[in-house]
Amino acid sequence: MEVVSKPGDHIMRVEQLVRELGIRLGLPLALDGNGMCRLVFNGGTTVDLEALRADGEKFIIYSVLGKLRPGPREAMYRALLAANLPSQDSAAGVIALDVERDEVILQRILDASLLNAVHLAEIVETFVDMAVAWTERIERFDQRSPADGAAVVKEMSWRKGSITRVPEGCGAE
Repeated sequence: MEVVSKPGDHIMRVEQLVRELGIRLGLPLALDGNGMCRLVFNGGTTVDLEALRADGEKFIIYSVLGKLRPGPREAMYRALLAANLPSQDSAAGVIALDVERDEVILQRILDASLLNAVHLAEIVETFVDMAVAWTERIERFDQRSPADGAAVVKEMSWRKGSITRVPEGCGAE
C-alpha cells in the first residue's frame, strides 16, 4: 500500500512538534499562516522555526546574529568560517552570511519525523546558547585587527545548559 501525502501534511507534522514544544515550555506556540514561529527570548534573542514546503518532513531553525559593519571583514570571515569546523559546538548549527542584507545567520535544518518535543527543546537550548554567544562576539568584534579563527572560537566558550532565557512567545510578526 502506497502512502500518499497531501499538500500541507509536512506543515501539520511541524505544527504538532511546535505545539508540543509549547506545552513543554508552558507557552501557546503555533505556526503562523506562513508556516513560521518566532521565539523571542529574554535579552532579545530571536529564533525562528519555519516549515520547509519543498521537503515533507524538514524545517529550519535560524537566528540573525548581527549585521556586519562596513570596513575590512577578513578577520570576521575567518572567525565565522572557523566556527563551522566540525566540533561538538558546531553541531548546534551552521553559520552563514546573507550577502544581500549583510547579516550573519545561525541555522540548522531538522527533520520533524525524527524529533519529539524533549529533543527539540534541547536543540533549541543549545542553539540559543550559540546564537547569544555569537551575537555578543559579532557586536564587539574589531574588524580592523587580525584574528585567528581558532582563538575566536575558543574565546566564545559557550556552554550547553547555561541558558536562562525564557521564550516570550511565538506567532506571526
